[in-house]
Amino acid sequence: MYPGKWAELFPDKPAIINSETEETLTFKQLEARSNQLSHYFEQNNIKKGSHVVIFSDNDIKFFEIAWAALRSGIYLSPANHYLKADELSYVINNSGAEAIICSKDLEINCLEALKSVDKKIKKISFNGDIYGFENYESVIEDLPSSPREKQPRGSFMFYSSGTTGKPKGVKWPLPPGEIFDDSEHFLFHQELWGFQDKSVSICTSPLHHAAPAYMALTGHAFGGTVVMMPKFDPEKALEIIQKYRVTHGQWVPTQLLRIYKLKDEIKSKYDLSSLEYVLHAAAPCPVELKNNLLDWMGPVIYEYYSGSEGAGMTHATPEDAMKYPGTVGKALMGIIHVCDEDGKELPIGNIGKIYFESDHEFTYHKDKKKSEEALHENNKTWKSMGDIGYINDEGYLFLTDREKFMIISGGVNIYPQESESIIVVRDDVYDCAVIGVPHDEMGEEVKAMVVLADNIKESEDLKKEIIEYCRSKIAHYKCPKSVDFVSSLPRSETGKLLKRYI
Repeated sequence: MYPGKWAELFPDKPAIINSETEETLTFKQLEARSNQLSHYFEQNNIKKGSHVVIFSDNDIKFFEIAWAALRSGIYLSPANHYLKADELSYVINNSGAEAIICSKDLEINCLEALKSVDKKIKKISFNGDIYGFENYESVIEDLPSSPREKQPRGSFMFYSSGTTGKPKGVKWPLPPGEIFDDSEHFLFHQELWGFQDKSVSICTSPLHHAAPAYMALTGHAFGGTVVMMPKFDPEKALEIIQKYRVTHGQWVPTQLLRIYKLKDEIKSKYDLSSLEYVLHAAAPCPVELKNNLLDWMGPVIYEYYSGSEGAGMTHATPEDAMKYPGTVGKALMGIIHVCDEDGKELPIGNIGKIYFESDHEFTYHKDKKKSEEALHENNKTWKSMGDIGYINDEGYLFLTDREKFMIISGGVNIYPQESESIIVVRDDVYDCAVIGVPHDEMGEEVKAMVVLADNIKESEDLKKEIIEYCRSKIAHYKCPKSVDFVSSLPRSETGKLLKRYI
């Protein structure tokens, strides 16, 4: 379950294809180059337990660097390529990185960030030279392409998207053994979603997020090809599925919504019959959208709920989605507990804070307070990722919202995700966020911020129509009392609303 096996069996088979340039890296090349960089780490005392930051957009070299870290006992932290200098310096300093590997395209922010880095670190650039950096190609070209004698298993340390504050480095204990030992993580994905050497995965999301990175590497672990999109585009994604006969894809609901809202004459142009697993996570998926996707693509839509923390995981098959609309599935990792504000476990069907009971360990790097806040006050093996929801009498979990997004109006808890999911699937709506705004009598009042679809004109009548539409679907008190039309909404690349910027 690492590139070396497949480099022997299928040396010339593409491991990664850049969908835009059609640049290809074979398994033989991936194995050789990840070995060379691993030797560089060893020669420069970047040893087991060390941290390395990669600052790049979606690039083929990401995979060389990732596999080098995973065979060197290193924690690799991919930094969001949209980070400004002060944000990047925070990630470098917080992680205690021994090295940064940076794309030439991101030179300006990287150089500015390094002015605020606390210690001297190794600096490597690729896709061009950066002043004061070693050149990636030069540092590895004369190093052995064969494996190191010892290849301790490394890990990622992803930084959260920071929807409610500074990003947090999610740190797991390093896995035992060496790179050629079986990985429970990869085996788990394979058992759920049928990865094999004939699989072709599309990577539509930024690789500095956990889900797309792990899914792509799972494809490699079982000898499959990964087709990487440098940047998501809805119609191009359909082109790629048809062209490469894609079987697997890791998506976020916002991407699936953008694809579904393409005109029917565009969607009908493409053959999607190769798809076996359309996986989605990271953000809420409207029930109406899920049903429409199942009707269009067939029973290939799978959902899971988890997080970089890995505290627990649920999984919903297409059959689950049809039987229990809105569910994110049953627990596959951990035992679910739903608790009230005082930490008392609630009966089935009651809404509260979601905890997973498990022996999985994680901490927020160098943040003891945040790490402790994730634990239940009285049951330290119960861990929360900050979400609110409930379970039904058959153990299926339903999410209502993020804990910090809840609106309290007149003493009543309102979860904005519910009305957002209703409004956003309208044909005249491109995007929607529902927030609480101050109200003298009620404390907070529900407001919808709406981005209209192309060629839809703003009007007071349309505002009223949106409110009434929402009221036709759910209780009036949950629906917006007012609507503002805006030109755009802040979202992370995984589709999460960044409500702190609204």
